[in-house]
Amino acid sequence: MNGLAWCAQAVMQAAVEMNEAATGSAVATAVEEESGFEHERVATHLTTAAEALDRATVAEEACRATAARLRELAAEVRGSAWGRRQP
Repeated sequence: MNGLAWCAQAVMQAAVEMNEAATGSAVATAVEEESGFEHERVATHLTTAAEALDRATVAEEACRATAARLRELAAEVRGSAWGRRQP
């Protein structure tokens, strides 16, 4: 026996065996974590950005055009199946 070296090896081997035995045994949760890219969250962000552009006092024409496009994108995100999980 190698003393502590053997002990460390035995502990590592036991950890590997426990990990392999536990594979697939995790309890599934019904609650999905938010990714930050949920439809409504993205659409709200786009709408908020459009509102900020509406208040801009520089390059007003470009800002209005960009704000209009952001609103279109927000409507598309809200009304589409883009990114939704399929059952």
